[in-house]
Amino acid sequence: TTISFSPGGDKDLFLYTSFDGQTWSQWDYNSLTFTANKPLYMCGNNLEDGLDTGRFITSGDRFSVAGNIMSLIDKDNDLLVVPGYGFMNLFINNTGLVSAPDLPATTLGSHSYANMFQGCTSLVTAPALPAMEVGVFGYQNMFSGCTSLTVAPELPATTIHINGYDSMFYGCVGLKTAPVLPAVDLSDSDFCYRRMFSGCTGLTVAPELPATSLGTGCYEEMFMGCTSLTIAPELPASSLIDSCYKSMFSGCTALSVAPVLSVGTLAYWCYRGMFDGCSNLSYVKCLATDISAADCLTDWVNGVSSTGTFVKSTAMKDWPTGSSGIPEGWNVVNDGDVPNGGNEGTGEEEWN
Repeated sequence: TTISFSPGGDKDLFLYTSFDGQTWSQWDYNSLTFTANKPLYMCGNNLEDGLDTGRFITSGDRFSVAGNIMSLIDKDNDLLVVPGYGFMNLFINNTGLVSAPDLPATTLGSHSYANMFQGCTSLVTAPALPAMEVGVFGYQNMFSGCTSLTVAPELPATTIHINGYDSMFYGCVGLKTAPVLPAVDLSDSDFCYRRMFSGCTGLTVAPELPATSLGTGCYEEMFMGCTSLTIAPELPASSLIDSCYKSMFSGCTALSVAPVLSVGTLAYWCYRGMFDGCSNLSYVKCLATDISAADCLTDWVNGVSSTGTFVKSTAMKDWPTGSSGIPEGWNVVNDGDVPNGGNEGTGEEEWN
């Protein structure tokens, strides 16, 4: 396998390579060849900006990377803080990458890991991600297009900034299960889970979503195109915000029961396209009493099953019909008339 490096920013970077782990040379970024029998070691001294959107370019056989990624920032200390843009794009489109290095950082700057493994189609297992706070765009597109990824890492962070997990697993068709998402306050986390699992066609069960305070667009298109998803998560938030659930389950063709939608007053675009294309959806319980917000229901049930049951609030008299209201042909019942509440479902881098 051959490797070269393309610096992405305008800062001088200092990377050092070795074939024995003892004798080091500053790398001029030109092509080097490594094998399992002759691994390449790498370290660096780039404390100010990390690798600053620089990326590795490889060709040849499948390969693995081991060791502590932070040694590329500071070879002499065990750092736990990634500067903004520190590892953005680092392994992007390295289709031969089979396993990733350790990512031990507990504090992430903006765009720290954005696009880091995007398009790494041979990557099977993701590294652990222990950070408790995710910076702006911190994990955006991190594993997007990793079609061989079957297991997602645990995501313990409870503080998530704008677009923190945006498109993180977009198009990971081999992903079967989703990690726990423990954050309960997303009020400062606009678009934090936007498209996070979009296109994950193997995902059957959504993770729990315990957040009770939402940010603008926080769940927008989160599970769009998850054609195997059969169980939707509960949505416990008691108030809505603009675009919060927009197109959240669009194209989830295996979903038959919607999560209970108990909030009375809707917000701008909050449910727009939420179940668009869910062709097997046949049960919706929505207790809205004020649907006056602009486009809050536009195409939200477009293309659902031709027959089904819609449970509404007894107090709500003005539901429209069709793709932007109650599906035509569905049985409509008041919430108080549904027995039992209804049918709701529920060190150094080593390359070898």
